[in-house]
Amino acid sequence: MRLSIFTSRALAASLVAILPMPALAWCTGSDDAVIARLEREIGTNPARALPLIQRQIAATSADNFERRVWLQILQSDAQAMSGQEQSDLGRFMGQHAERLSAYPEASLALQAVQTVVQDANV
Repeated sequence: MRLSIFTSRALAASLVAILPMPALAWCTGSDDAVIARLEREIGTNPARALPLIQRQIAATSADNFERRVWLQILQSDAQAMSGQEQSDLGRFMGQHAERLSAYPEASLALQAVQTVVQDANV
């Protein structure tokens, strides 16, 4: 018996909702090739991804603020998935609150990750 496209999509969505998922698995959907490569690395080996992310953070100019936000999100994700203590996203958000308003998508993603981190630490 063939399932309709709607039925198969509904079934897939239901499975995603009930099956266990890795903690904080995050996909930015960024078209930045570096961010996309680091996301794949986190999915493969989050502990190995951390130093790569930290090098990118250090090498990224303060002028490229949006990339820095995505890198902070990826760093938090990799730390959570590898069982390490997570960086303080709240401090980062507080230090850059005014600049974050110019990047609503990245800001919203950062807030969502911060909420998940806080909930996981309760």
